[in-house]
Amino acid sequence: MKKYVIILALIFLYNPIFSQDFGKRLRLGVGASPSLSWMSSDYKGVVSDGVKLSVKYGINYDYRILDNYYFSGALMMSSQKGKLKYMDENLPFMAGNTLVLFNTDGSDNVSIDYNLKYIELPIGLKLKTNEIGYFTYYARFGLDPAINISSVGSANQLSIEDVDINDEVNFFSLGYFFGGGVEYALSTNFIFMGGITYNQGFIDATTNINGRENDKSIISSVALNFGIFF
Repeated sequence: MKKYVIILALIFLYNPIFSQDFGKRLRLGVGASPSLSWMSSDYKGVVSDGVKLSVKYGINYDYRILDNYYFSGALMMSSQKGKLKYMDENLPFMAGNTLVLFNTDGSDNVSIDYNLKYIELPIGLKLKTNEIGYFTYYARFGLDPAINISSVGSANQLSIEDVDINDEVNFFSLGYFFGGGVEYALSTNFIFMGGITYNQGFIDATTNINGRENDKSIISSVALNFGIFF
């Protein structure tokens, strides 16, 4: 039975009609998204301490499933940054593999800057209008799974700057996004895209180790999206 399933799958994959239809439905592009990102915590003693300039870039794709409805995704390299301030006295947290910092004076709260790099695989739906002149407007929403590939941090104690904090950051991240924008058809196979997207994490970006409070810290961002589809 398995043999027949494989044969049928190969027939569909290599059938010229199927291949042509797939090619007509799929379009690829490249894009970049400068963004403002920040971190926040559900623990009252940990507060966000400002926004940071971040960026992501990579390959985008749209696959038409119905008229004006597209399955949309990407493969992106992203930099996500944020800063948290620890307000409680004697609240410990790690900064590097061996250093533990403490709040000993409420007037000099510990702050740590996070600089995190991810491979992102956002997937979702894109809803588009019919073309109006050369313009098409769209809305998109979906999920944003990501894998952490690098984590460094800096703190306002002990001259700690850009140390490895991989042990304090979760390997896997998951969030959601929604946004919208416009596409401008320069030609049939050359389409410029611009838009704006809001991203927010679902799960804790940091681990809870070495006596730290069992808080949940998430990363959020607002990004401007620019790209070209071919």
